[in-house]
Amino acid sequence: MNLGREIVAHSLRSKAALKRFLDAGFDMDWLTDETDFSRAAIFSTNDLDAYKFIVRQFTAKRAVPTMDYFRHSFPAATYRLPEASGVSLDEALEWAQEDRQRVQLETTTSDLIDRVEEGQLTEAHDIIARAARIREAREFGDVHVVWDSPDWDIKPRIKREIEQGVVTGIPELDKSFMGWQSGDLVTYLGRPKAGKTSFLLLSALATYSLGYRVMFVSVEVPAGDDPTRPGIGDRLDAMKAGISYTRYSWGNLNGGGAEAEKLEAMRADLSAGDFHIIQPIGTYTIEKLENDIEQWEPDVVYVDGFYLMTDTESKKGGGSWEGHDNLAKDMKYLAMKRKLVLITSTQVRGKQLNKKKEIDNDAMMGGTSLAMWSTMVLGVNIAEDRVTHTISNTASRMSYLPTLQGHWDWEDCTFHVEEDEAFEEAEF
Repeated sequence: MNLGREIVAHSLRSKAALKRFLDAGFDMDWLTDETDFSRAAIFSTNDLDAYKFIVRQFTAKRAVPTMDYFRHSFPAATYRLPEASGVSLDEALEWAQEDRQRVQLETTTSDLIDRVEEGQLTEAHDIIARAARIREAREFGDVHVVWDSPDWDIKPRIKREIEQGVVTGIPELDKSFMGWQSGDLVTYLGRPKAGKTSFLLLSALATYSLGYRVMFVSVEVPAGDDPTRPGIGDRLDAMKAGISYTRYSWGNLNGGGAEAEKLEAMRADLSAGDFHIIQPIGTYTIEKLENDIEQWEPDVVYVDGFYLMTDTESKKGGGSWEGHDNLAKDMKYLAMKRKLVLITSTQVRGKQLNKKKEIDNDAMMGGTSLAMWSTMVLGVNIAEDRVTHTISNTASRMSYLPTLQGHWDWEDCTFHVEEDEAFEEAEF
């Protein structure tokens, strides 16, 4: 049995069959990746040329080439196709995935040995992370809609009950929608020091209170593992306990009293549940993020500092256009594959705002791919008084949320929406 030729034959028979292979990753990126040697395990040279021809035609015309057109380049006398036969589409796809994964793992093992022998331990760790993703790839296969399957029955969908999704923690916004759902990528976008981290923590705590398992990755702000140097954990303490973050971080709380009791109760609640804070040390990549997700199994992931992550492929950060593009795409795929909500924060470049005061997606650091891949983008701005915050919904695949203006009360770490005052959007 010639597996490569069976794939060519299936791909020529229908657009649906070809899309099964493309959706499984047998696409032009794979076909042109000079570092991936798994093609040779599946295709002979002639079969690879034929499959490339089909994929190129589909990419250009969104249609599978006719047999007459195919035969013009691959005559029947020299390129014989198998009959509609013994190898089903599902079998061909499964065997191709197995061969690809086997070669990829063999190559990964060789690369790992080389890196360890050369003392490149960070690179070796990244290789192990990629190997884990290859090994588990079949577990997270493509979703295929089967209309007559019980899983896709129309009746429960007509009477469906949507559970409350991930919330912002701002009631005036949360009442406007059912929250973010599995597979959503959400971005908080704002100027430096505009309050993005606090709004992410507000969302994380409110979502945790609904019973979700939460993982908060603080790429920029230290965790605060040294009690003499407060960090993200201390800010979380104050927000959840509803006490003064300023006095808590500076060690000015009373020795005991109600505030200390609130902190003790808060810690007991967190210890009994699933709220994890991760502060990366060194380069943080999608591979490392997925490793942390696998370890802690969260429902919701917050990544505070998208622009400080590093793209494994380009070796560049999220603040550059190339790193930004790859990280944004990988984050969306990760949210969909793991069926979780992934929320991140990133910055605008001040110069790109062209003296505008409102948040603009086009000024996003590194490009606009993150806005494109996100289900929703929330702009976080702060006025010149350094007190008044504006939350605006700058992009959405669902209904848009209202624009709100408010301020933080750091005595109890709560955000108050200023509903009574007229809000002139042009001022911000």
